[in-house]
Amino acid sequence: MSSSSTIADNQTSTPSSESGGSASGDGSRLGLKDEAKSAVRAAGNAAREVAHQARRQSNEAVEKARSEVSMFMNRQKDRVANRFESYRGAVEAAANKLHEDGSDLSCDCARDIQDRFERASRHIRSRSVRELGDEMSEYARRRPDVFFGGLLLAGLIVARFLKASAGRTDDEAGDRALPDEQDREMAAPDATE
Repeated sequence: MSSSSTIADNQTSTPSSESGGSASGDGSRLGLKDEAKSAVRAAGNAAREVAHQARRQSNEAVEKARSEVSMFMNRQKDRVANRFESYRGAVEAAANKLHEDGSDLSCDCARDIQDRFERASRHIRSRSVRELGDEMSEYARRRPDVFFGGLLLAGLIVARFLKASAGRTDDEAGDRALPDEQDREMAAPDATE
């Protein structure tokens, strides 16, 4: 009788046994569910942190690249302005020589060109790279014939310069090869005798 009363007591004391588990089993299941939820939350937080770090690093890399490009473009802008200054100096020297020679009309033209180089140099120095790009785009829209004509002329000048530079290098190489050819020609008669 004691065993049947114990079974009856178990059935009445643990109503959760009918729903599929004992009280201690439910506790361990709830603990596992909490642990799983906590692990999912931790994984989600870790994934968000990794994504945040990746975004931050990519933003830093983009910003660094922009900064380097900006520095490069500003150096190039300064080089162009310096080049215009040197052209202005050369034209000024030519204008002075023309004035000494009494060629007033030519001297006036040279002074006008000198003034244009000086204004161009000041203009380039006073603008940002972005402003200069915007101005060039606007000019290309207003006067495409002049803009593309200028590009064509600049391309021809660069091509001519490169061709002249390549020719000079070939000539130098040819001059160095010449003694070898002479040595072979001088050695050739000995071989036929």
